[in-house]
Amino acid sequence: MESLPYILPIVMLLFAAGLAVAVKMLSIKSIIGGCTIGALALFMICCSIFMMIVSSGFEERIAVKDQEITDMVAWKYKHLDEMSLIIGQQRTPDDEHVALLKKLNGYGWQINNHSIRLLQDAHQALEVLRQENGIARTRYLLKGVPSSVERKLVEMGLRNVGFRIVPFKEQEEVPANANALYFGQNVDPDSIKMAALTLMQAGIELKSIKAFPKPTRGNVRAIKLDWSKYFDTRQPLTVAAVVESKGFK
Repeated sequence: MESLPYILPIVMLLFAAGLAVAVKMLSIKSIIGGCTIGALALFMICCSIFMMIVSSGFEERIAVKDQEITDMVAWKYKHLDEMSLIIGQQRTPDDEHVALLKKLNGYGWQINNHSIRLLQDAHQALEVLRQENGIARTRYLLKGVPSSVERKLVEMGLRNVGFRIVPFKEQEEVPANANALYFGQNVDPDSIKMAALTLMQAGIELKSIKAFPKPTRGNVRAIKLDWSKYFDTRQPLTVAAVVESKGFK
């Protein structure tokens, strides 16, 4: 079947050549000439119809293969992001980071400090959600990762839970921090939670998770991080508040 698209045009070309010879050498008014020319024409019509039927079947198979290729590319980038995250999380601290840890210990910090425990709890809750829900095929858009975190690692983490990062334009300024997360009306609650927990495990203190004030065509399937002075005095959201939420408003 795979060779038919290549064979049928050759067959039709041979029939066309035969038809041309028959028209030239035989009289259409004679019974033999008319039957020969009619038979050749009929064969060409049958071949054309058969070729169209075969082509339509191949279009469906090509569409299936294209989808398989798309899935393979998504699978590849997903696992590349996972490997990059693992490598990034396992990298050896440099002298500056070691010095900072020693300084914090000198200030009285302990390993079970509330801030550190919050990051760990967010990471554990995120892993549970990922195992329960997996990653949706329909990816959402996300924009606004601030410069106060390791942006490449955070963006990889967001892609790893099903988001496509919208890059900042050249004229746009990358926000220094963020405390609010806005979401579109078509973004499902579990995806909102996974996005929030990915940001929280990086140390971003979210103080509000709410829908966009005005739904638009561009934000119905999007999430955006922002900073607002109106939320700055609020207490940061806890991991439990995010995980146990029945729906954000």
